[in-house]
Amino acid sequence: HGNVIRQNAVHDIYGTGTSSAIRTDGWQEGTLIAENVVYRSVGGGITLKQINRVENNIVANMIPRSPLEEIEPDFRGRPLDLHGYILLRRGPSQGSTIQRNLLVHPGKRFNLYDEARIKNFAPAYARDCETDYNLYWFTEDPQGARGFLEEKRGQGIDKHSLAADPLFRDLKNNDFRLPVN
Repeated sequence: HGNVIRQNAVHDIYGTGTSSAIRTDGWQEGTLIAENVVYRSVGGGITLKQINRVENNIVANMIPRSPLEEIEPDFRGRPLDLHGYILLRRGPSQGSTIQRNLLVHPGKRFNLYDEARIKNFAPAYARDCETDYNLYWFTEDPQGARGFLEEKRGQGIDKHSLAADPLFRDLKNNDFRLPVN
């Protein structure tokens, strides 16, 4: 309890069986994951289990498939596909926060939250967390970003979140600096 994962740049995570660039594990609770920049990772950006906080992070440019898959398939012998930007893996999640994050996918509409039901554990859903004030964007599908946000609002979350281009300095080259006025 009380772990802090703050101000890291985690990127270029390749391989098979990779679950996330940053993750809570087992019965870990009370962890703050904040002010990190996560990009180019296979599997996912941040894994959240139980009651923890994911706040003020940039998660962008996740890799849909490992370049190593032809050499080294996953533990089931299949190619590893991207699961999501924030993976919710084990509940209960009530009391967790997912707030003020920028989740930017370099393509068409994608499910940014991968919610799971793991055998013998309570399910974990973004709607069970205090999920709000986030920014969502799909570079090749602005309407898809707006549709994604509307679906989340329909689940009772993301009341103040936005679907908008964050105007990163150079998204394609992983320069996530924001414009300064």
